[in-house]
Amino acid sequence: MKINVFKFAGSLLISFFLAAAASPQTSIFQAEYISTNHIKMWVNNYGEGSHNPNTDGPGFYWPSPGDTEKTLIYSDGLFWMGKVGSEIYSSGQVTRSGTVPGIVSDGNTTNINDTKIYKAKQLQAISLNGLQANQFEVDVENWAAEIGAPYFDLNNDGKYDPEFDKPQIYGDEMLWMVFHDNYPMFHIYTGEHLFKIGMEIQSTIYAFKKTNLLGDVIFKKYKLINKGTQTVDSMFFSYLSDPDIGYASDDYVGCDSASSLAFAYNASDKDTIYGYHPPAVGYALLQGPVVKSSINDSAFVDNKIIAGYKNLDAASLKFFFPARWDPGEPSYPDVWGYWNYIKGLMWNGTHITNPITGEPTKFPLSGDPYRQTGWYEGAGWQGGPFPDDRRMMLNCGPFTMAPGDTQEVVYAILAGQGSSNTASVEELKKMVPRLQYFHKNYSPPVPEIKEEKKQLDFKMTQNYPNPFNSQTVIHYQIPLESRVIIKVYDVLGNEVALLKNELQKPGDYQTVFNANNLASGIYILNISAREFFSSRKMILLR
Repeated sequence: MKINVFKFAGSLLISFFLAAAASPQTSIFQAEYISTNHIKMWVNNYGEGSHNPNTDGPGFYWPSPGDTEKTLIYSDGLFWMGKVGSEIYSSGQVTRSGTVPGIVSDGNTTNINDTKIYKAKQLQAISLNGLQANQFEVDVENWAAEIGAPYFDLNNDGKYDPEFDKPQIYGDEMLWMVFHDNYPMFHIYTGEHLFKIGMEIQSTIYAFKKTNLLGDVIFKKYKLINKGTQTVDSMFFSYLSDPDIGYASDDYVGCDSASSLAFAYNASDKDTIYGYHPPAVGYALLQGPVVKSSINDSAFVDNKIIAGYKNLDAASLKFFFPARWDPGEPSYPDVWGYWNYIKGLMWNGTHITNPITGEPTKFPLSGDPYRQTGWYEGAGWQGGPFPDDRRMMLNCGPFTMAPGDTQEVVYAILAGQGSSNTASVEELKKMVPRLQYFHKNYSPPVPEIKEEKKQLDFKMTQNYPNPFNSQTVIHYQIPLESRVIIKVYDVLGNEVALLKNELQKPGDYQTVFNANNLASGIYILNISAREFFSSRKMILLR
């Protein structure tokens, strides 16, 4: 592992640790959680969020650390739909995932067993020369830059070079993964039209170890790349959530269309699990997809301002639940039902009507439950449905993704608690403008590199591969300038090869042993440098 210490502005010294948790040998499934602030949230490498794989239950805990039964979300994730010709294309997370881990290369998927969730996490706070610093480590050599993980191209050569470039770490804790839709047999929850597109999704999830506003927020950034050959028209993104505020069957939902916020809250001021004054949870669209616009407009993408484009705000909210208010509405719609939902319509394609104004709307329940104005669940909806388990979709679009196109969206998942169940909603609404400002003004700092000296020792590792056919690689390390002699002997003690006899400076080295002229059998590898001597047994198989 290569360890670096990064120096940031203000003489703040920081190093980072990146753990690439390996997938089990028998399965490509991998789950990880983020927990640096008041929220603990599970995700998996299929793209599903807020679901605990160990319990198959809710996986968004607040406050954390705390009571493990206090959760706000059962599951959530990004979902998208569009038209390919006359057919409806759909993928993403609906109840369970319609995507699988891995990248798409030239329209073909890579080996899905190669995928990992990469985690960069703060280890501890330390004091350096009287200054407080956050201690991290990063495995620079194995950073997933080749498959899309963000990095600083410090030598401007357009490719990741661990000798110069550094991983781009968002927040104080970050997860990064990549998944795709190119295995259509996995689309069991997202509709009937199971053709593949070749859509790749790079997901960056990050949080800040703070006690202020940022202590109750997790950011989710998605970069979608159409690596297929078909254009997707009339495309929409939707963040679909199954919120459970403690006890699952006593919830309400709503939205604030002006701030692109969807939220869920307890129907009364007492929840079975949270007790009095239960919290609320919300989803804010901080950065929508980009479309062309007038030259006077500008869009925010990848921490940059782009003229002549604009970011789309939320276009609609849709909610549904097992106890339907429309008797004809299915509990879990088919692909056509979701196609209408994502456009802000009823399951059958009819408009949603605001019962207060009598006008059609794409933002139902956009009233204010705290101030008791407009259309909201409970007292603001006479004859409305009883409190129950809810689902909600925060939608944005439409836009087009041609082959090679990229779109980026950023969401904030936030928790808030006030002096009552509806005051908790008010807390969420207060947070969103500040989060929008923060998002547009935050970018990961570019490090100045201060190399931490590596402890070296005399050693030689086992050759690889072993057994080998024709060629094998030998790794060794020397801490002092030394004359290094590497020889190969047969089992009778006869020298059969001299691989190295030269003066070398301290460092890590490798050499290749070519055994084309030798017969199969056992050979002895010897290395000597100053007083150091070591030997290894090698097996040559033809």
